[in-house]
Formats: sequence, C-alpha cells, structure tokens
Amino acid sequence: MKKSKLLLGFVLLTIVILSFLQLNYRDFFEESPFKRKMTFENLSFIIPDSLNNIYTIDKSRKRILKIDSSGKLAYAIGRDNRYKDAVCLYTELSVDSKGFLYVLDTNLDASGHYVNSEEIVRYTPEGRFDGVIYRVDYPEAKRPVRTGLLQSLAIIDENIYFYSVETNNLLLNKLSLDGKRVENLFNVSMTRDMYLSNVTGYRVGSTFYSTKRGEIFRVEPYGESVLLYAGGGDGGAFRSIPKYLNAGPGNVIYFADVGKREINRITAEGMNVRADTLISADRLSAQGIDIPFTGLANVAVAKDGSLYTGAADQVIHARPDGRVELVLDSFKYPAMSMVLKLLFWLLPLVTAGLICWGVRILYIDIMQRRVSLIIKQIAVFVPLIAISLALVAGVVYVKFAQKIEDELFAKMSILANMGSRTIAGNELENITIPEHFMNGDYQVVRERVHSMLEENSGKTADEFYGVVYKVEDGRVFEIMVYDDSVSPYYPLDYGAQDYIKVLETGKVATVITSDPDGSWMFALSPLYNPQGKAVGVYETGMDLNGFIQYKNNLLLSIGKTIALAIFIIVIAFLIMTYLLLKSIRVLRDGVNEVAGGNWNVEVTVNTRDEVGDLNEGFNKMSEHIRKYISDITLLNESYLRFVPQQFLSSLNKESIVDVQLGDQVKQQMCVLFTNIRSFFVMADSLTPEESFNFINSFLKRIGPVIRNNGGFIGKYLGAGIMAVFPGGSRDAMNAAVQMRAELELFNEQRKRSGYNPIDIGIGIHKGPLMLGIVGEEKRLEGAVISDTVNLAATIEKLTEKFGTSILVTEDMLDDTVTEQFQYRWLGLVQVENKEEPVRIYDVFQCDPGVIRRLKQETKELFEEGIMFYQDGRFYDSRSRFVEVIRNNHWDEAAKIYFFLCDEYFKKGAPEEWSGTLTA
Repeated sequence: MKKSKLLLGFVLLTIVILSFLQLNYRDFFEESPFKRKMTFENLSFIIPDSLNNIYTIDKSRKRILKIDSSGKLAYAIGRDNRYKDAVCLYTELSVDSKGFLYVLDTNLDASGHYVNSEEIVRYTPEGRFDGVIYRVDYPEAKRPVRTGLLQSLAIIDENIYFYSVETNNLLLNKLSLDGKRVENLFNVSMTRDMYLSNVTGYRVGSTFYSTKRGEIFRVEPYGESVLLYAGGGDGGAFRSIPKYLNAGPGNVIYFADVGKREINRITAEGMNVRADTLISADRLSAQGIDIPFTGLANVAVAKDGSLYTGAADQVIHARPDGRVELVLDSFKYPAMSMVLKLLFWLLPLVTAGLICWGVRILYIDIMQRRVSLIIKQIAVFVPLIAISLALVAGVVYVKFAQKIEDELFAKMSILANMGSRTIAGNELENITIPEHFMNGDYQVVRERVHSMLEENSGKTADEFYGVVYKVEDGRVFEIMVYDDSVSPYYPLDYGAQDYIKVLETGKVATVITSDPDGSWMFALSPLYNPQGKAVGVYETGMDLNGFIQYKNNLLLSIGKTIALAIFIIVIAFLIMTYLLLKSIRVLRDGVNEVAGGNWNVEVTVNTRDEVGDLNEGFNKMSEHIRKYISDITLLNESYLRFVPQQFLSSLNKESIVDVQLGDQVKQQMCVLFTNIRSFFVMADSLTPEESFNFINSFLKRIGPVIRNNGGFIGKYLGAGIMAVFPGGSRDAMNAAVQMRAELELFNEQRKRSGYNPIDIGIGIHKGPLMLGIVGEEKRLEGAVISDTVNLAATIEKLTEKFGTSILVTEDMLDDTVTEQFQYRWLGLVQVENKEEPVRIYDVFQCDPGVIRRLKQETKELFEEGIMFYQDGRFYDSRSRFVEVIRNNHWDEAAKIYFFLCDEYFKKGAPEEWSGTLTA
C-alpha cells in the first residue's frame, strides 16, 4: 500500500509538471508538429548581427525570431504575458557582441490605446528572458497615444544608446548593458515645430531626424538644424515621406521614402549633400520582387554596408550598391526543434496515459476496487454539471461576445457616419502634400476627428481611433491619424480595395484586418466635398488586441464563475449526500461490526423513511444471525470434539462441512502412542462408571499437552491414545516429556485421594502416513493409515519390557532433538512385518532423578555392551551389562541383555540370531 501511494504521488507530480509545461508553452500547439517550414507574418523590424544571423519582429509586433545564417530558426520569443491586463508589443531590437538580445517593449493599456510604460528587456543568446534593465512609466495624464517616446535602440561600444523623443525635443541616453548606469549625453531643443518622426545618429554633429512634413535634418554641433532632404511634392502621385532613418559610418544615413517607394542613402560632407537611390519598387519589380512599401520594416545596415529590410512576409538583403542578394520568405525548423515539437505534441497523450494509470493505481491498488458512493456520485454528476455549465456559458459567451462585437461595429458605423457628415471635404481637398501637416486645414480635420472620439470612446475596451484617408487616381493615402504619428499622404497598400469599394458603393463597411503595426477592427464611411463628390474615407475603430483582451478577460471571468459554481455545487452536494448517507453509514458500520465477529451489535437510525425500515430489518437480521451463529458455533465446537481442527487443517479444510468422503493427504509426521500399563487388571476392581471417570480424568490432563505442542489426538484406544504431530520431532518429544510430568502430578493427586499411582509408556516414530476420511456417505471418520502408525504402536509396547518411559526410533533423532534431550541407544529390534530391524532409543529425560543420573553415567558402558552383543562377543558384552546393573540395578534393559548374553555365551546363539531383539 505504501509503495502504491508513493507511486501515485509520483504520477500526480508528473501530471502536474506536464500540465504546467503544456499550459506555459501552449504556443507549440498552434501549428502542426510535422510542419518543417515557417513563414514570416507582418514583419515590422529586422536587424542582422556580426555572424549574419537575422533577428525580426513579426506577427504584428508580437513575436521575435532569430534566423541563423543557414536559414534555420534558432529561437522564437512569443507574446509577452508578464502583464495580464495590458497589450505588450515589441518595437525595436539590438544585439550585443555576446549574442544578448535587447528589446524595446511597449506596454499599452487593455484597450491598446495608451502607452502605460516602455521597457528595455534583455534575452540570453538562447532566447530566454533575462530581465528588465530599463523602464519608463508614464503618468496617466501624460500617456502617449499608441506610440512610446523611446526609439533608435542601438548597441555601441558595449553600451545601449536610445533617444527619448518628444515633439520638439531630443534626448540621447547611454545605458550600461546591465542597466545599472544611465547617462544623458546631450539634449537637442528646436525653436520651431519640427514634428519629429524618426531620429538616428549617436554623436554630436551626426544626429539626423525626419519630420512628419517629409523632411530630413542634421543637427549641427552648436544645436542648429540643417535641412538635408525635402522630397516635397507637387500634388502628383508620389510625395516624399522619409522614414526609418539609420546612420551609417560617417555622415551617411539610410532611409526609406515610402511615398516615392524607394530606399535612399544620403552622404553629407560639409555643405555638400548627395542623395542616391539604392532600392526602388521599379527595380525590385524588374527582379521579380513585389513588396508593399507602406508596410516596409525598418532599414538596417550591416557592418559591410549591405542593407536589410522587408515587408509583409519577406526579408530582403541587398548589397551596398542596392542589388538584391537574398529574398527570404520562410525558414526551417532545426531537426532538434522538430523532434522537441513532436515530443511536445505527444505530451497530451502521455498526460492522458498517466491519468489513466493514476486512476488505475488509485482504484485497484489503493482503494482495492472499492469506491465510495459519494465519489461515484461526484464522478458522475459533477462532470455532467460542469459540462452543462460550460456549454451554457460557452453559448452565452459566444452570443455575448458576438453581441458586443456587433454593438461595437454598430457604434463604429454610427461614428463613421458622423465623420462622413462632420469632416468637410473641402478642408480635406486642401491638404495636398506632407508639408501641410498641422496647417490650418489639417487642424480643422484633426479637431473634428478628436471631438467625435472624445465624445464616443469608452474607458475600457472601446477606445476608438480615427483616421482620414484621401483617394486620388485609384490610390489611397492616409491624411490624418488620430495620434499624429503619420505624415499626410502616407500611401496605403494594405486592404486599399476595401476603401475604394466604400467610395464606389457609398455605404459604410466594417473590416477586421492586421498589419505590421497590429490587428484592428474598424468601420469605413465615404467623405464628400461640398459638390457631393466622394473624395476620401473616414475610418474609426479600435485595436483588436484590446477587444481580444476584453474577450479573454470575459472568458476568464466566466471560467472563474463556473469554477466557483462547481465548487459551491460540489460542497452542497457533499453536505447533502453526507446527511443522506449518514444513516446508511451507520448501517454500514453495523454490518462491518457483524462481519468482524461482533454478533451483539445493534444500530439506531433516527429517520422515518426507507432507511429507518432498513434499520429495523437489520436489527432483526442481527438477532437471527446471533442465534444462528451461536447454534453453529456450538455445533462446530461439538464437531471438533470428534474431528480435531488440526486434522481439518492438515486436509486444507476450513470447516467440517467442507469434508468429503475420500479427502486425504500424505505427509511426513510423527506418531505418538501411549497406554496406561496394567489398566485392564486395574479395571477389574472398578465399576464401569469409575473406569470411564478414571480414563477421562487422565485424558483431560494429556489432551491439552498434545494440543499445546502442535499435535492432535487421532484416536482414543481405550486406556491410551494415538497422537499425530505435523510439526516435527521436537513437538512430539516435548509433548512426551510434558506428558510424563503431568503423569507425576496426576499420581500425586491420586495418592492424596487414596488411589494407587499408574504408569504409562510412550512410543514415537516419524515417517510418511496417509491422513484422510474413511467410511461411507452417512458415517465418516478421520483415519491415519500407515506402517508408521503400526511401528509407533509396537515401540510403545516395548517400553514396559525395557522398563523405559519413552522409546523412539532413530528417525526421531534430528538436530533439534539430540541437542535438547537425554537419551541412549537400546540396540536393534526386529519388528513383525518389517524386513529391516529398527534402531530404538531410550529417552530418559523425564525419568526420576536418580535413575536419570545413573543412566547418564552408564550410557557409554551400556551402548558399548550393545555393540559387543551385536558383534557376538557375549562374554565382553555380559561383563559390560554386569557393570551397568551393579551401578543401576533398576536398569531392565541391561538385565535383558545380560541374561541373553549369559545364555548365548553358555549355550551359543541360535542359528537365526542376527544381533537383534525380537519385538
């Protein structure tokens, strides 16, 4: 039982560990274990390291991947779940020389709208979380919208550099790799509204920034900003919008102009500025590569001057001259990862197998296939209740979530319609280039959008955003974004057909989609100018992560409620069942008492129902059982007086009712015969009653001695008994010695009562015998059949002739006997119907003290005389026995041998003499 409990504990611990692993790494189950390749999804950031490993952020900023130089996945970092009520998005990456990865992590509120904090988090070269080394918390009143204030994370000279960026202020920070030391290197303040977009460069005089008006500036050592690049726009199809600035060696910067759909390099040498186009959409198309530039990831520059960028699901690596060298759209799992993933998918099967094994151990080994009625009811009804509640809750959840989604879409549709009526198309038409960012027309559109959002956004899961689009020549451009994070005329490639369709139909449309910046649900409505022409689209919606988080919290709340309900139901069920079964338990205890042998038990149940009737019936049954058991016990005790229990045990029978005619067993046992000497001479002077009383008083003393030494009386022989000892020689010898001791006590009692003492002889032999049932169907009797029985009876008869108390054969003298008892050899006896003579021994252990001492003193002389006798040296034998008789004139055996030796010495031995005595 203890071993089974330990094994069950080990199984339960293993199940808990496996369940924890499956819960903690549940992302493994999101794809097939046999999938060898994996693709990128909505890339948003790419960097290489010195070993040509590639690090990316994808899945709408929720996953980090490390791809080694051979195109295999080194590790993947999934969603950051450290903050339960927040939306955590990865923003930027940087790698040090030892392979440690530093991640800029943006933590939004539950709606995915406001930035609560930003962190720089470190991961080991194996992709394990190594701690937060820097953190900025934003007060609620000053929380940025959607985009944090930290950017341009870089590792330079074993330190972390990053900017704190506000509208007209730049602060460069230097952080040690362990996060213990932070230093502000310099601060750049601008005197006019520059509307910063991106910043790069980490030395004074080599700091560059772009603005939302489509310009790039360099900050001079004395703090003045000098214009380097202004693509501008004349209202044509392509307007310059520089983004993703990255400073290379010297005064060289790389950036993507998403408006013109190209990646450029600017070299600033003194007052001379040269701009080169390295990659363009047209050049890529000529090479068979088509990527959406509006969804372009950052532009990363390797040490050799080559470029890394990407969009959607492709990573692009170009040489320093801009020629594309590699397009990576998928990567392989390492063989070990495939094995681990397959093994992880097997964990549910292993867990299920362990659960079955644990149930088997509990049910079979510990509970011994016995299950409490309460457990049975719980095992049946609680799962049914739990499944029912789960099904109901599931239906309610699905309906409720769908209703919330429908309500949100309805609210978005209303807001979209309001935007269609509120946002004037003429102001929208007046915004024609990125330089119009924050001009008068832009401010009018912005104010109306913000006014609608402030009036209609909630405080939890429905924080809405607003975006105004303009459509020109079949192309869609972002004009105004609620958080002012995007330049006017930012081209839209993702889902542009949805916006054009709204213009064509003039109807509000609802959409759910995702892009590199996140996942969204929104409504679209057309915008019209005063002449009634559709000129743009208004989009209002919310971060889908916030809605998903809301649904997850709702699902978690429902789950907790169900768990609490199940717990309350189980407790109530246990209490009610306990009270209902209390009376049954009383009856059960009574039954167990009866089963344990307590026939006098009575139970009391204070219920006036069927259980009360059962209680009354039980007490009546108990009374009948007591009477029946009493009768049976008395009957069995009576039977056992005729057939000893040891006799039944030898036949492997529990009760006499199991005995059948012919039952038998063959065993090696000791047989003891004893008789009262001269009993029939004594009986002539007694009445029949006195004779039976005398015999019974003698047997009353002898019987317990035999039983106490593991024997049983096989048959009464008038004035004697035959006893059988299954245990061995020592039991029989002890019984014989104790019988002689009891005889002395019995004779003392007879002497006090005026009766003459009696004497008995005991003969014991050990050998095979048949123990069985003889008779016929109506009359059975236990019998012992064997030559061993006859020999033991013959040996007993010789005790009186040799004047001994106990005679045994040589078969009785094992190690347990020779070490404990005093005995001597009496020679060879020829027994009738046996070819070989029998060696017999006189056990004088219980002889009177003087005789026992004399026999011990003359033992060697006596046995020497027997040996001379058997050798036919009668004279020498006679002389030995004369000496024995001289010392012990009570020695009858010595006298027998003396007379035989004297006769044979004088007359010679008979022809048939063989050195034996005749029994």
